[in-house]
Amino acid sequence: MAVSCLPRRTLVYTAEHVLLLMLSLAKRLLAADKVVRSGDYDPSLVKPVNDIAYNWPGLANIGGLYGHTLGIVGLGEVGALVVERARALGMTIIYCNRTRLPAVRERALDVSYRPLDALLADSDFVSVHASNIGPNDRLIGRAAFASMKRTAFFINTSRGRLVDEDALFDALAAGMIAGAGLDVHHVEPRQANDRFAALPNVVMTPHIAGGTRLGVLKEATAIFTNMRAALAGEPPPHGRILP
Repeated sequence: MAVSCLPRRTLVYTAEHVLLLMLSLAKRLLAADKVVRSGDYDPSLVKPVNDIAYNWPGLANIGGLYGHTLGIVGLGEVGALVVERARALGMTIIYCNRTRLPAVRERALDVSYRPLDALLADSDFVSVHASNIGPNDRLIGRAAFASMKRTAFFINTSRGRLVDEDALFDALAAGMIAGAGLDVHHVEPRQANDRFAALPNVVMTPHIAGGTRLGVLKEATAIFTNMRAALAGEPPPHGRILP
């Protein structure tokens, strides 16, 4: 018997969004966009050569993903999709799970296991993908942020309830961590003039990582197309066939 493995488009989009938030933070996208639009820089300090002026506003702490360590909290389906994409950008991947993955799966994903405290201490980026279950409520709190590097970034595209937002706000405001990228929030929608909106080291999106709700219709269409093909004795056109 063969199994048709069909990656869900919405989950792939979520994994892409994690990379979007990471890159936005590492490259200071919001600050860079703002200064280009406003022209807020000192012209006397800018001396273009052949009409080229590298980083004319003098933005500091601009980096990237290559060579950095990504810590995945909860390595399930979305986490694995993030791993594939982050590894392609030259990142080292570590993870923690309630149950450690089999060694063969770790080798296939090229990831290393760490207990949560060690993962937080070793990661340059921490991305949460834990299950939205009761025991994980406020899984990431004050102790977690205190364990992270001051230069590290925190990403949440899972569920807002997994994070203690009071602890996150205090960590960001005090410079305990470098920044955060949030697609999910403890209360949605987040209200206008929310306290996080005043923080310059936060990138927020309105729970759109998986795309629009209509995206599930494309997933359902692909599933039923595969089913019709299988019933007709033909190979399913979508996804991979596993023996």
